[in-house]
Amino acid sequence: MMMSRKINLLKVAAAVIVVVVGFFIYSYFKGPSAPEEALLTVEGGGVGQEFTAFLADLQAIKFDQSFFNDDLFRGFRDFSVPIAEQPVGRPNPFAPLPGRGKSK
Repeated sequence: MMMSRKINLLKVAAAVIVVVVGFFIYSYFKGPSAPEEALLTVEGGGVGQEFTAFLADLQAIKFDQSFFNDDLFRGFRDFSVPIAEQPVGRPNPFAPLPGRGKSK
């Protein structure tokens, strides 16, 4: 009985030593932590400035609508062909087919 108690004590001590050594190895290879100021980067609003410049370029575009009143544009004809009505498939294509029982 004394021997099993000694073995259990050695197992617990070994586990504690492994955990402590593991912690020190982890903290050694992890390296120093960066200060919080280094983690927070504030851009100078570059993306917002780019967007504002792009928006200003878009607003500067002027579209000449007199094209729609031109005789050439009014001479265009619609040659589209009407699409015939087609039968619609099943309401739920994933439902089992009618007349087929469930497979067991």
